[in-house]
Amino acid sequence: MSDVARLRQRRPAPKVTYKKPIIKYDDLETEQELDEEQSIVDTDRIKNQKKYINFEERLENEESISIGNFRYDRHGIYFKYTDKKSGEIKEKKISDGVYIKDKVYNIDTQEVYTNVLYKFDDNFNEIKCPMSVILPNELTKKVINGFDIPYVNRKLISEFLSLQVKTAPCINVYKNVGWHKAINFNDEFIFRHDRTITNDEDEIAICDVEISDYDLRHKGYLQSWVNMYRKHIKGNIQLEALICIATSSVIVGKLARTTGEMESLLIHIYGNSTQGKTTGVMTAVSLMGNPSTKNKGLIRLWNGTNNAIMNSLGGNFGIPVVFDELSMSRENDFTSMIYSMVSGKDKARLNDSITQREQVEWSTVIISTGEQSILERTNKNAGLSIRAIEFANIQWTKSAENAEEIKRVILNNYGVGAESIVRRVKVLKEEGVQASLNKWITKLKEILPTNKFRDRIANKLAIILFTGEIINDSIRIDLDLDSILNFLVENEEKNMLERDIGAKAFNQIIQKVIENKGNFKINNMPIKSNICWGSINFKEDYYEVAILKNVLEKNLRDLGYGEPKVVVKEWKNSNYLDTENDRTTKRFRLFNSEEQELRKNSLKKEELPKKLDDTTYILKVSKEYLDKFLIDN
Repeated sequence: MSDVARLRQRRPAPKVTYKKPIIKYDDLETEQELDEEQSIVDTDRIKNQKKYINFEERLENEESISIGNFRYDRHGIYFKYTDKKSGEIKEKKISDGVYIKDKVYNIDTQEVYTNVLYKFDDNFNEIKCPMSVILPNELTKKVINGFDIPYVNRKLISEFLSLQVKTAPCINVYKNVGWHKAINFNDEFIFRHDRTITNDEDEIAICDVEISDYDLRHKGYLQSWVNMYRKHIKGNIQLEALICIATSSVIVGKLARTTGEMESLLIHIYGNSTQGKTTGVMTAVSLMGNPSTKNKGLIRLWNGTNNAIMNSLGGNFGIPVVFDELSMSRENDFTSMIYSMVSGKDKARLNDSITQREQVEWSTVIISTGEQSILERTNKNAGLSIRAIEFANIQWTKSAENAEEIKRVILNNYGVGAESIVRRVKVLKEEGVQASLNKWITKLKEILPTNKFRDRIANKLAIILFTGEIINDSIRIDLDLDSILNFLVENEEKNMLERDIGAKAFNQIIQKVIENKGNFKINNMPIKSNICWGSINFKEDYYEVAILKNVLEKNLRDLGYGEPKVVVKEWKNSNYLDTENDRTTKRFRLFNSEEQELRKNSLKKEELPKKLDDTTYILKVSKEYLDKFLIDN
């Protein structure tokens, strides 16, 4: 047994109180017909919680308890002593009542605190206190809270509490959620939801809602959720896919722990406000937790600071999180945030004492919504389009009525699938998980278009499809995995065009050339403008578009490409450029000796180089791009 286990010994498990579900009359029959497998899960949940004796009930039932030279009941604490004159055993009251209800061990911080029950004005009150509260001087400070601590009795009361705290039940709690190391076994990971999902009584712990960023207490019934799915979602492939995406957080967190290499999945869905985005993401996360922005639910808003958003993700290795309404964010450039979100590690910062603050880490599924692409608010780096998978202009719900029916059920039945899903993953073990993932990866590589990002995308989509298998096996809702596969592949084919940063930027620059045709010499014909961007010359099977280096790079930056060198390197690799040897540029004589004033204006230089050649980018443009725009020239 580990030192930690030995310290706490075999303590009672916490009593877990769940929110009472709101039962609709038309759901009564389904709630009486709970799925057999879920009934087994619920039975295990009760069986594996150790008996926890309610301390307040013992006091209210007039129970009298002795410990050392003390006795206590609901009326107060009594000290037994021997009368020096008579030699009789007597008893005196030393307090109206201050008791250690239980002690709480935070398995994340290894800190212990106590819940103290005290009597004030004939009522019992409860307060959280540090362990130091049992010291005489600390006890007297609590008089301000209503503790009955007569000064002459402070040491006796301290002695009583020191004895009682040793026998008080110990409850394990945590702040961080998802897959984390077991309490007693460093080589094992246990999933933390509203409580640890385990059959080992010594590993039972509950989520401390007060300190955690998530309230994962489940509400309602799995069968009610399943019936809603069959009636209002089944056949809506895009929403079926979104359920798989959100729930894949369990697999993402598991892989991060077992392989140490899994990044978070960042999914951004955007489109106009009538497409059911918010209802879609609420539905997607409802199997795992509260689909609400209230009471520490799984839906957050983009209006927080970067620090607050990153801190809310810290310690999450398996619970999906949604950030709704991108337009509420004050961030102009999401480049850095996307990298941080996906990498699962916040930037290093100094705290108030100018020392290094501990970096928070996470690995889960993060879903974002908005009316515009999140990638449009970045530096257009190609790597970002791999890290943020986007779904654009998709109708997620069938109608406003359909959305309302879905929300009515999921707001009263949520978090009900987590335990079944996690237990199914645990049954498969690491070997089974990897085998199933490899099957989907192989299938996706056969279907996805061949490009340099195919393998990375296949790995991400495989996790989503494997999660669909897990959901079907654990709660049996018959997700259409073949159709979900096609939906994901089709979306990837659309994204692939956006992901090719070279082709996208090339098309945008050609559009700029067309819009500013008057700033180009065409076949060496003079121009009327006082600024010259470059020249367009006819070749046998293409147009040669020479653009001044400073002009092209400025346009790329204006288009949102933070580092033009990345783009032109892509162009060279794709044979879009005519260059000198290993460079991306080429010296080109754009201005004759009589056009030096025009050259100054165009280069934005007061002093010109002695040589008449200037550094340019020479683009090779297919004739169909420019023919119809140059026909008059």
